[in-house]
Amino acid sequence: MEDEKWKNTKIQIKSLKKLERQEVPDKEIDKKRERCESISMNINGINSLVKRKTLFNNLESLNVDIIALQEVHIKGKQKYLLDNKTLGKIFSSLDVQKKRGVLYIKDWILAKEIFRDKAGY
Repeated sequence: MEDEKWKNTKIQIKSLKKLERQEVPDKEIDKKRERCESISMNINGINSLVKRKTLFNNLESLNVDIIALQEVHIKGKQKYLLDNKTLGKIFSSLDVQKKRGVLYIKDWILAKEIFRDKAGY
């Protein structure tokens, strides 16, 4: 069981290395992207409209490439509350118990969901 966990981790690391080498167009100049900026935040709930707008405005001003939000406390049916095209593509693991988190990835990063656990983990 433990070996299987690490096997998946190694696969994930290999796929991240591929992302670092890709050539992407910059908004102003076509050049090779040298780094990727990311942020991870435990936000302890995002149901409040005021908190959600404030958070999204702050994240937009940071202009990071990958955003990980933990403890969003939103049910899977309310995923539409997290839609924000300026932050990037959204990947989520929302649950009926209002746990888990979301990940925003900028469009220039080639990313796709290849596996989703039915339990939302």
